[in-house]
Amino acid sequence: SQGTSTSKTVSGLPSSGTIYVRLWSYISGSWQWNDYTYKAGGTAKAVMTSPTPGSTLGSSATFVWTTGSGVSQYWLYVGSTGVGSYNIYQASQGTSTTRTVTGLPS
Repeated sequence: SQGTSTSKTVSGLPSSGTIYVRLWSYISGSWQWNDYTYKAGGTAKAVMTSPTPGSTLGSSATFVWTTGSGVSQYWLYVGSTGVGSYNIYQASQGTSTTRTVTGLPS
C-alpha cells in the first residue's frame, strides 16, 4: 500500500525487456485499476514539460524538457506553419534542457 502518496521510487528494475505496472485505486469500497506498459533500459527521448501543450503563448516563451536517457544533444524547432516547422527558431541546445524563444506571433 502507498496510502495516499502519489509517487513511489522503485529500484532493481531490469535493464531490458518490458515492465508492466498496475496502479490500484480504492474508490467507494471497491478497488479499480489502470494498467501501463514501459520499455526497460535503453534510451528514451526527451519530453516537453513547459509550457503546457495547448496553452496560449505570449511573444516569448521558455521551453523546458526532460533529460530523457542516453541523449547526447537536443535540437529545438519552433514554427508557425505546421508540425515540424522551424520558421521562428531552430538550433542545437547542446545538453541544455531549457530555451527562451522570443519573436513568437501574437
